[in-house]
Amino acid sequence: MKQMRVDNTIEKQVKAAKYNPLLADALIKQYKPFIATITSEVCKRHVVYGVDDELSFAMLGFYHAINSYESDKGTFLNYAARVMKHKVIDYLRSEKKHTLISLDESDEENQTLLDHIPSNTYRYTIPATTAIQAELIEFQQELQSFSLQLTDIAKQAPKQTRTLEACRQIIYVAIEKPSLIMQLKESKRLPIKDILQLINIDRKIIERHRSYIIALLIIYSNGYEFMREHLHKITKPKTKGVIS
Repeated sequence: MKQMRVDNTIEKQVKAAKYNPLLADALIKQYKPFIATITSEVCKRHVVYGVDDELSFAMLGFYHAINSYESDKGTFLNYAARVMKHKVIDYLRSEKKHTLISLDESDEENQTLLDHIPSNTYRYTIPATTAIQAELIEFQQELQSFSLQLTDIAKQAPKQTRTLEACRQIIYVAIEKPSLIMQLKESKRLPIKDILQLINIDRKIIERHRSYIIALLIIYSNGYEFMREHLHKITKPKTKGVIS
């Protein structure tokens, strides 16, 4: 009964975090020891945050598990563990530093690569830029689902300090409203009317920098850790108030 209550609590947290990037971040931080344990099982060695890129992919997998979890997929932690293992193994496969075995290929005991991994398979040094490159590729794919490209973002990036401040406030307001993020993801369109109800700003600014704002919201709601680190100044506005 106690374990069932724990599982129910986790699933409630996941449901709340599904469209709230702030709650998702908090949940990831809360389960960093669990994420490290699963990553160590795959790598068959101790892993360290800030040192091993495998953990970045595992955290990305945990975030994807939050967004894709449904109750019919079993307990969340079991589901998250499987998603994280797939992420880490796919990363290792891309590095060509491991045995080329299918994730779903069964052995004589009907076990897959996810069930047992050779202990000497993953002892190597990982290039520091690999996780960043993977993030960028995934980000570009996400942009394509909005019919956007990186060049579109560059063209619409604000060039004046006042306009940048306006976009900064829009991002800050939007990431704190899960309903806006949900609308953006479902409709693939920026909910301008809803944003204008929350902040007094010139509509032309939003329309002029629409692609740029969408790109930033994608980054801050999809767990792109490296990009968010480089763009952390956009997360909170320097000042709050009316912009026109």
